[in-house]
Amino acid sequence: MPTASPPRVLLVDDYPEAAEVWGVFLRAAGFVVDTAASGHEALTRALAHPPDAVVMDLNLPDRSGIEVARALRAEASTAGVALLAVTGSVDRTSLATARTVFRHVLSKPCDPDQLVRHLREVIETRE
Repeated sequence: MPTASPPRVLLVDDYPEAAEVWGVFLRAAGFVVDTAASGHEALTRALAHPPDAVVMDLNLPDRSGIEVARALRAEASTAGVALLAVTGSVDRTSLATARTVFRHVLSKPCDPDQLVRHLREVIETRE
């Protein structure tokens, strides 16, 4: 019986060290991980090879994670990709808006096991 391929995750964070640490952890948890450091790069990578999920910071250097998430939702090839935000933002307005676009919004620093749990949930229950 063939085994299912591991879920593909696009990890978007403009801090290389954070992306590296999260990438190592997610790979160890069984995910195939690609990374992007900007909104433009995230869109380019996601549209070229749609992932199963995107884990994205809200504060990116060229555009907000919310804008990127909306752009992904607007494209037929990525409309069903599971979206999860991980942010250090405490701005209530931004967080409220993020909750309308992302399935989960987690605060940095977040427990790695919590991230994996939520990531698996969004992948399994995506529409």
